[in-house]
Parts: sequence; structure tokens; C-alpha cells
Amino acid sequence: SNYVIFELMNEPSLKTAPSFSLNILQREAVEAIRETNPTRLILCAAPDGNQPWLLNEVSIIEEDKNLAVAVHIYHPGDFTHQGYWWAGREPNKQVKLTEEMLAELQWNLNETKKFMEKTGIPVIINEFGMNLEISDEQDRYTYLGTITEFCNKNKIPWTIWRYNWNEMGVYGKGKWKEDIVDVLFLRDVKD
Repeated sequence: SNYVIFELMNEPSLKTAPSFSLNILQREAVEAIRETNPTRLILCAAPDGNQPWLLNEVSIIEEDKNLAVAVHIYHPGDFTHQGYWWAGREPNKQVKLTEEMLAELQWNLNETKKFMEKTGIPVIINEFGMNLEISDEQDRYTYLGTITEFCNKNKIPWTIWRYNWNEMGVYGKGKWKEDIVDVLFLRDVKD
């Protein structure tokens, strides 16, 4: 199916795959995949957990027009990972979204746009999200709306992390989170 795409790596670590090594690994993987899938879309990873500020360190085969780079937007981490003990945050502690945090988010989004404009290489924001159960209602709408509005305006494909999970998913506990669906502009997909 043309709907199937390959993603080479998810959140590679700078410790195990510094940018130079990551580029070599991804080039070799692309070459191997092209032997059997000459035109399928392949997503390459940005370094250090798919960070947008490291997009300029990505080196891919420019002649291959079926490559894109995947980035993740989890900035600012204090806001997106609020309440998650596994991310080093205090359990169940709400963090308010500040103007400084929104500026950090906007900077990361702009880095994505600048890379695309400079290189002509497509980018997909294939992960973003936050703790939907602890965060302030208006703050979550502002955060999610900022990302999807930016992506839609700049023709950047996006997917939220994740579909079905109580704290982060747009679907959880057996039902759609209608308010989140509205913010993400997905009502027609859900119905």
C-alpha cells in the first residue's frame, strides 16, 4: 500500500548515535530499502530524540525525493511532561503555560520551517503531545492549537502522540476527548 511509510529510527540518542554516525546509518538504511522499495516514503530522524534545533545536522540523499525528516515537539518539557514521574517531574503537579514557554514552542516550530525553506526537504512533526489529565484546560488548548495552526498554515504534516492513552491520547477510557478533537481540527476524521 502507498499508505505505508518507513521510519528509520525513533528518538536516536546522541550518546549512541551522534549526528555524524546517525547520518551514515540512515544513508545505509535508505540504500538498502531502495533495493526493494524504490519510491516509498522514508522518514529519517533528526538527532538527539528528533529535536528540531538539530535539523541542520541531518544529511540525507538529496537526489531521493521520497525522503522526509521526522521531528518531535515536546517543548517546553516542564509543560508537556508535567506530572510524569518517569520524566523526572513531580507526580500530579500542574505546570502553567507561560509566555516564555510559548516563545520556546514557537522557536522550535520556526526551526522546522526554516530547515524546510533552506533545504527543500520535507519535515513531518510526527510526535507532540502533553499530559491532558493534569494540564490546565485553556493552556492545553493554547499549546495544541498553536502547533496544529502553525503546521496547517505552513503545510507541515503532523501527528499527535498518541491516539489511545488515558493521559496523552485523544481517545481514552472508551471515548473521544471531544474538546481535544476540536482543538486539533479532527472532527471530520472522528465522525
